[in-house]
Parts: sequence; structure tokens; C-alpha cells
Amino acid sequence: MADLEALNVIEIGTWTGMGTLSIASALPPGGRVVTFDIVPWNSLKRSWFRQADFADGRIVQHLADVTTPEGMEPYRSLFAEADFIFIDAPKDGVTEQNFIDTLGALTLPKNPIVMFDDTRVLNMIHIWRQLKRPKLDITSFGHWSGTGLVDWNGKAGTKKSPAGE
Repeated sequence: MADLEALNVIEIGTWTGMGTLSIASALPPGGRVVTFDIVPWNSLKRSWFRQADFADGRIVQHLADVTTPEGMEPYRSLFAEADFIFIDAPKDGVTEQNFIDTLGALTLPKNPIVMFDDTRVLNMIHIWRQLKRPKLDITSFGHWSGTGLVDWNGKAGTKKSPAGE
């Protein structure tokens, strides 16, 4: 995150907090990770978090469904300030698409990089391939289940790649 100079990072899908803590460890001074989930971190038996992880405000969890316009509305300005958005939601074939649709309706003036996790998980393949924004599959640099970067405000091209992606 420091190399990207990303101070305002949003994560969709807190779950155990492993990803959140990893992102937070790479933040530059003054950076913050705001993570969204519908399940509180302290309700999980195997959470990676400790209460102390939230003490300095570098990590904040919101319990909200930001996959809907109504759920997103209170956080619109937070997303407008995002430098980087990491999507690590449940891979159920619905949640990610709903989030893409909701995020697509927002104005994101800082042109955040959007990273999708697990793009090669069965329920995510179609969602990743149908995403009509400039994107890059970085699975070779990410991990085996797929990693993709999206230039969210970039202009989608009209040509289809030979692989259909």
C-alpha cells in the first residue's frame, strides 16, 4: 500500500480479518483500512483480530451491506475518498455482482484501484469475465485462486480479447 500511496483503503468482506491485517501492515503513515461485513469480527471463533487492532483507528469495521444502493448511501463519501478497494466477499455468485453494480453508480474521483480476490473460484469466473472495465489478471503474482486488478474509472474497450476476457 505504501508504494501505491494508498491512505484510504476499503475492504469488502472482513471475515476473520486476515486480509485486513495484511493490508494494514503495509499502510503508509496516516493510512487507514475501513472494512465492511455483515458479520462482526468478534462473533467469529477464529478471528485474527484483537480489540487492540482497532485502538488507533487505522482499522475500522462497519457492519453494513454495501452491495445495495441503500446500504451504500451512508458510506458514499468514504468510497469517494478511496485510493484502493479490495473485494474479498463470499464468492457466492451474487454478492460481488451486486457490489459491482452499486459501486458503478458512484462517482469515484480518486480513481481507486479495485482488486478482486479469488477471480478463478467457480462462482467468480463469470463475474470477472463479464466485468466491462480495463482489468488485469495478476494471478501469477497473486495466488492460485485468482487475483485481478481493475482500473475502475478507465474506459472499457469495445474489442474482446481472444480468450473472451
